[in-house]
Amino acid sequence: MEIDKCTNEKCLKEFQVHPIGGGVPGGKEKEPIDCPYCGTTVRTEMTSTM
Repeated sequence: MEIDKCTNEKCLKEFQVHPIGGGVPGGKEKEPIDCPYCGTTVRTEMTSTM
């Protein structure tokens, strides 16, 4: 579990990010990590797609 903080100055709320799986072979793409309160994209993270 990771704790992220929204970068939107009007929000700035903290939220939890739960990585699922890992080490799955396949194409790697960047997936947005969005604030669940306001929808702002806080960061992107490499993920494996199937």
